[in-house]
Amino acid sequence: MIKNSNRAVLCAAAALVVVASPALAQNLGTFALPAAGVDIAIARSGAAVATISGSGLLWVQDSTETGRTITLDPNDYSVVLTRDGSIARLQSATSKSMYEVQLASDLVSLRSYSADTTVLAVTPDEKTILTGLVDNTLLVTTAELYVDLGTVALEGVPRAVVISPNSKFAFVATGVAGNKLVKINISKRTIVQKMRSAGAISRLAIAPNGAFIYATVSRTLSDGSTRHTLEVFDVARGSRVQSRKIQVAGGQPTTFDIEASKSSIYLSSTQPLVVGSREAGVIRFPLSTSTLGSPKVFANPATGAGALAINLTTKKLGVVNTASPSVTFVKIP
Repeated sequence: MIKNSNRAVLCAAAALVVVASPALAQNLGTFALPAAGVDIAIARSGAAVATISGSGLLWVQDSTETGRTITLDPNDYSVVLTRDGSIARLQSATSKSMYEVQLASDLVSLRSYSADTTVLAVTPDEKTILTGLVDNTLLVTTAELYVDLGTVALEGVPRAVVISPNSKFAFVATGVAGNKLVKINISKRTIVQKMRSAGAISRLAIAPNGAFIYATVSRTLSDGSTRHTLEVFDVARGSRVQSRKIQVAGGQPTTFDIEASKSSIYLSSTQPLVVGSREAGVIRFPLSTSTLGSPKVFANPATGAGALAINLTTKKLGVVNTASPSVTFVKIP
């Protein structure tokens, strides 16, 4: 059941701060947030939204780069945005609800679930919503009327999900140890393929042609240290085909995010990533077919970075900054 309610709207112009970043990605602008950002999404139309830690605020930037905020219940939300930038959907791992926000009217709707949610994804054709639940299931729902079509039983909690470009298949990180990647036929709601990683998967990205899945993976070694890797899965072969070590500065826990274009994989970490003698919050792995090249420093030198969002149409990457409450947009190759 969707319950509609109008929420108060706090309007605030986003401060624009242009930051020079020589020898790195071209900076298209850094915009101040009311507080630390959590997640970010970019629409094909150029609109962008970011969620704000602890406050329940949704920061909205339209195509004219005018910023404002919408108030929701306090929580940390992940966010997905429709292609035209008209609807934002927000999900929290500590909530049994999903918010749908009509950005033109600031109309907020609430969808309730039977259990806490873990992940949220919308098919590229925008007809179907996939929601991971803590009861080890993936719920399949129509996007227009929110009719639940059924669930897929998994061997563990859904940890991350990506969807094929043709909207037919979902790839879900799951399993008791978090090291399984399953391919799901969305219309039939059945598992059709299983793959295994070297450790627990935290984030997934999919190649624009749907042929490869990229995963950030972490596992604890015998000496108690943690090894982080970026792994490549070949969908047709149903197996892992490459793994590259990710070096993180210091020994503090970190959170990754990952985005894929045709020519590169972009990886962020809340603790700085190490490439040779340099550190950065965002690094880039060049791609040759499925093969990952050597990583290169890309953005946020000497600091960490938060969530990423990519717009393949405008070749823009959005980065949530950890050194200051802001988001930066950079040009990608």
